[in-house]
Amino acid sequence: MNWNVIVRIGENDNFYPAEIRNEPRIFVDFHRQNSPWSMREHVLKVFIKERIITSVAYDLLVVGMAITAADRCIHRKYADDYWQREITIYLPVGDPNIWDNAKEILIKALNFLSGDIWNFHFRKRLITIPSNIGLKGTNDICLFSGGLDSLIGAIDLLSEGKNITFAGHYSNGITHSFQTSLKTELEKYFPGQSKFNFHYITPPKIKGCIYENTTRTRSFLFFSLATAYASASQARVKLFVPENGLISLNVPMTKSRSGSLSTKTTHPYVIQLFTDLLNNIGINLEIITPYKFKTKGEMLLECKNKDIIKKLAPYSMSCSHPEQSRFAKLPPRIHCGRCLPCLIRRAAFFKANIPDTYYLVDVLSNPPNPANESGSDYRAVMMGLAHFINNNPTNDLFKVISTGPIPQGEISRFVEVYRRGMTELSEFLLGKVRK
Repeated sequence: MNWNVIVRIGENDNFYPAEIRNEPRIFVDFHRQNSPWSMREHVLKVFIKERIITSVAYDLLVVGMAITAADRCIHRKYADDYWQREITIYLPVGDPNIWDNAKEILIKALNFLSGDIWNFHFRKRLITIPSNIGLKGTNDICLFSGGLDSLIGAIDLLSEGKNITFAGHYSNGITHSFQTSLKTELEKYFPGQSKFNFHYITPPKIKGCIYENTTRTRSFLFFSLATAYASASQARVKLFVPENGLISLNVPMTKSRSGSLSTKTTHPYVIQLFTDLLNNIGINLEIITPYKFKTKGEMLLECKNKDIIKKLAPYSMSCSHPEQSRFAKLPPRIHCGRCLPCLIRRAAFFKANIPDTYYLVDVLSNPPNPANESGSDYRAVMMGLAHFINNNPTNDLFKVISTGPIPQGEISRFVEVYRRGMTELSEFLLGKVRK
């Protein structure tokens, strides 16, 4: 079953594709007052008002927001196999020829990211986007989520004396509180070096909609938002993506988590495809992944300001579902302790011997029941570690390359970071390493 997502921009855009007939569809509206299908678009108004975005970068950001809306508003239970959806997006852009030429790359990136089947139909946008092309003095950009990796990335860049623009987005929940509290602290330690831009971006509030929470495409919106800040610069701007190598690869811990069931938000193939997309649509941006060959523990140990990271690291948020503490009648902002990001985080703090934050579940003293849904990540990690320790090391190569295409010259280094990352987990959870 194909789902149609019809994007409309401006009050006069009343496009409706006749060919969809009775197929399921949703609308995603921008710059349309009183529309029940409107997406939160304040970020677009900021860029337009300040005239700091090019037409094609505006289109890219709208593409990212439309993809996010589709990813959230179309639940996977409506797919024939309850997972892989087929989604067609009808979208107005400044120059349809540019996007038609880039469509193959865009589809390839999204298919890989989400495991779904995507298609696009572009048409001419009715409104004009004013921009000051050739703005000077644009800072390099760094993604900032409020997690531990992004905090380390920020501290390292600012410690080098760089002026950085940090970009992040948030939806409902407590993510923004971590972003703003860390922003305040970093501005104290590095006054005048940074600009933080956090934007509230949520899908349309559709009556009766059951929202999907897997959000495999979330990095595309992150990249698109950061690109918008760099688009009008005369100089080639760098975009730093601070993510450790083990998470970027995300080698499935068990066979049941292979393919699109494992997130690939910063996988090297995603970075390559997004770079290809930027080149294809004419945006001059260099994406840098400085920690792709580092484990999370190595990032902590090698942070360029040890005092600051020791003070601020416990106040970063790595958990997949930090609001679940409310079910235990505890305040939010607490790491659950049992999801995969929490386990990798705890192993990193253990390796670096740095005081950590409080966890709702202590997997060492009181591990979750692996037979329950709440213990599924813990069960997968323990099974993955058992296979890692007992398998021949030569199998590591095949595990790494099974995650997706990796540049030929980087395969051996990704294999090594996978081994070191799994060793960090093994030392923390099992107290032993592969012989």
